[in-house]
Amino acid sequence: MRRAWVLGAILTILSGCTHSDVHTFVSDDPPPPVIAAPLDAAHAIVLDRPYPSLVIEIDYWEGSVPSKVALRDLIDIIHAETLKKQIQIVGPDPIPSGLVKRAGAEWTLDEVKRAHETTFHSHPDPWALGNGTTAFLHVLYLNGSLRYDYLGKNMSAAGVTLDNVVVVLWSPSIVSVRGQPLVPAPAEADNADRDILIHEFGHAMGLINRGAPPTRHHSPPDDPYHSSDPASIMYAGRDTIGALQHTAHDSTASGTALFDADDLADLAALSGQAAAQAANAVSQRK
Repeated sequence: MRRAWVLGAILTILSGCTHSDVHTFVSDDPPPPVIAAPLDAAHAIVLDRPYPSLVIEIDYWEGSVPSKVALRDLIDIIHAETLKKQIQIVGPDPIPSGLVKRAGAEWTLDEVKRAHETTFHSHPDPWALGNGTTAFLHVLYLNGSLRYDYLGKNMSAAGVTLDNVVVVLWSPSIVSVRGQPLVPAPAEADNADRDILIHEFGHAMGLINRGAPPTRHHSPPDDPYHSSDPASIMYAGRDTIGALQHTAHDSTASGTALFDADDLADLAALSGQAAAQAANAVSQRK
C-alpha cells in the first residue's frame, strides 16, 4: 500500500485507485466551475481552477531518498505560492529494484521519461496534468546525472522538469560542494538536494518564461529559461553537476526566500495576486 500524507482539510488515502474514484476538494465555498483544461503545467499546478487540489507523488531510486529539508521547503512554497486548497503527498516510495534502468553511465532524456511513465501511479495516463478537481505533480529521484542537449549545449544535469514531472538526479558520491565531498557534510548534502528540487519545481510553476508571465525581463541573453540573478534559486546552471561541485545555496535561506523578487513577482502575476493587491491598494486610497 502506498503511503499518503495529507495537508489540507481532510484525510484521503490513495491505495490502488485512480483519481476518478477520489474526491479531495473540501471547502465551505462551492467548488469552482469546470473550465477548459490549462494549456500548461504551470497553470495546473499554481491555479485553483480547474484543479483546486494537488497530489504530489514521490518515487525514489534506492539510496536517493529525498531529504526532509527538500520536502519541507517544497510544501512551504506550494502553500505560499499556489492557490491550492488541499495538498496531498503520496510516498515517498522506493522504486522496486530492476523496474527502471539506464544503459550508460548517465541517464538519457528518453530513459528519464520512461522512468516516469513506469513509476507514476496516480493516473492511468502518466502525462496527465490532472483529473477531476486534482492536479498531479510527480517528483522522481534517480541516481547519477542526466546527459542531454540544452539550447545547443551538451550538459550533465542534476535535475530536469518535464511539464508536471520534476526529476532530481544526483548522488552524494559523485558531487562535491566547495571542493569537499558531500557525504561527510549532511547539512550541505541536504541543501544541494533542496536546491535542485526547488529549482526544478520553480520551472514546473512556470519560472522562467515557462508559463508564469514575466513582470520584467530577468533572464540572461543566452538562456531565456533561467534567472540572471545569482541569488535566485532559478539562476542559470543551478541544476548542473558543475555548479554543485563549487557552490551550495546559503543554508539560512529556505522556502520562498530561495526565490528573488522577480521570481515572486512572476508567480504573483500568474496567480492573479498582483492584480488583486493592486485593486486592494486602489480601493484603500479612495
